[in-house]
Amino acid sequence: MIHLHNHSHYSVLDGLGKVEEIVAKAKELKAPAVAITDHANITCMPELFKECEAAGIKPVIGCEFYVVDTAEKPPKGQRESRYHLTVLAKSWKGVQSIMAQLSVANGQFYFRPRLTFRQAMDFEDCIIMSACSAGALSHTDYDSLTHIFSSTYGQDFYLEIMPHAVDFGDGQDAQKVTNERALEMSQKYGSKLVATNDAHYVNQADAYTHEILLAIQTGKKWSDPKRWKWDTDELFMRSIAEMISAFKTNTPYLPDSQVIEAIKNTAEIIDKCDVKMPDFEVHLPSIYPNDDEAFSKFLSEGWTNKIVGKVPDITPYQERLTYEIQVIKSLDFVRYFLMVDDIIRTARAKGIMVGPARGSAAGSLVCYLMDITQVDPLKHGLFFERFLNPERIDLPDIDTDFQDDRRHEVFEYIRDKYGADFTANINTVGQLTMNSAFRDVARTFEVNNLKINMLSKQIEDDDSFETVPELVKFASTKHGRAIVEQAKKLKGTVRQQGVHACGYIVSSHPLNEVSVLEKRKDATVVNWD
Repeated sequence: MIHLHNHSHYSVLDGLGKVEEIVAKAKELKAPAVAITDHANITCMPELFKECEAAGIKPVIGCEFYVVDTAEKPPKGQRESRYHLTVLAKSWKGVQSIMAQLSVANGQFYFRPRLTFRQAMDFEDCIIMSACSAGALSHTDYDSLTHIFSSTYGQDFYLEIMPHAVDFGDGQDAQKVTNERALEMSQKYGSKLVATNDAHYVNQADAYTHEILLAIQTGKKWSDPKRWKWDTDELFMRSIAEMISAFKTNTPYLPDSQVIEAIKNTAEIIDKCDVKMPDFEVHLPSIYPNDDEAFSKFLSEGWTNKIVGKVPDITPYQERLTYEIQVIKSLDFVRYFLMVDDIIRTARAKGIMVGPARGSAAGSLVCYLMDITQVDPLKHGLFFERFLNPERIDLPDIDTDFQDDRRHEVFEYIRDKYGADFTANINTVGQLTMNSAFRDVARTFEVNNLKINMLSKQIEDDDSFETVPELVKFASTKHGRAIVEQAKKLKGTVRQQGVHACGYIVSSHPLNEVSVLEKRKDATVVNWD
């Protein structure tokens, strides 16, 4: 049994498990692989590769998409019907297809990123699964959709069955309806069943914490009888024995032979999925007809303006410059210096204030001569090796301060220079600290706001509840102890995603070929942090 339908905490305020916890659980269950299928994002991907490599199991890159009949917004006052679709990449080409489709979905954002069912037929080299009780089989025209999916994707289209009950408030078991439709469609069109568990948390004991997370997401109080919740504690990563037992107990209407086959099909899917992340080489764009000539020209101008006649002994400067140029050219970093120089030179020409130097770049004579920095490193005894040395393979890091109220003009220049398809802002991931987790949980359990503010100001870390008198007193009560315990469990969970204040990406490839693009306010953002 391999878990192919998991939501990590990158399904923000909906999934609870952290990536390392999901991978660790898969290894504990002796699974050869594990998938993460977050809602409308694959932000977890770099982390999933890293954790799976350390654990010695196969990472399966997936996503649960929101799908709609039409991309047009519904009439005012009318609620849109959205359905889920689980997609797993079979190869890196499949990952690129998921990324491209997510960029399309983000471009059609309406409360959620959305694809149309027509667009959902355009995945390449992917496994398509019918998803949960809110998936494609919950559509009023599920028969026609199943026929189209089956015809389009053939043996790569699977119908999900799950061993738990889901009541959306109408007294009807929505998962039972979904499972029965899956069985019906499998018999009618020949698409295989696959057993999944729609895990939103790692262990069954986490269900209570997950319910608190949903209350935080919706801003509801725990005492509110109408707050959104799942009314089940079964959305966890079950063992194969637990899966078989749950199917027998909760879905007696499904034949045992079909259930066993559906569990076996998780291994069949894993055999089809083998994603290897390629080694991305950095190819910076050229902005001059001849890089070396431009580099030499700027250094020559700087030498004339800053060294000749300005320093008593130019010999140390000559030796230092010769050495720095040799290192920079041997590492093929000339183009990087030209790009940074161009951005800073343009900012100063526009009257935008630029900092004189910060960090290790102040130790570079090349940076000083190109006017990237304005600090003479030899005069102040600064070492070039702290900035760059022959053993370093990463691009150098030139920290630069721009006038904050005109920083957007710098971004606009970069975008115009290199093209809107090749530039973007960077995603940020905000996680719950102990302080913010305590505030959220205490608010959910209706602790007085004044008290929350007073107590939270005294929280420095987890140990504060054992050392700070007011916090110790609060945590000594049954109610307070429960709040602190849940806050500790939620600490580190993703709370929101945003836009990096000053980081900006320039790519040598169109960004939608190598990442997911998302619109946040007026910014185009790459989904990775």
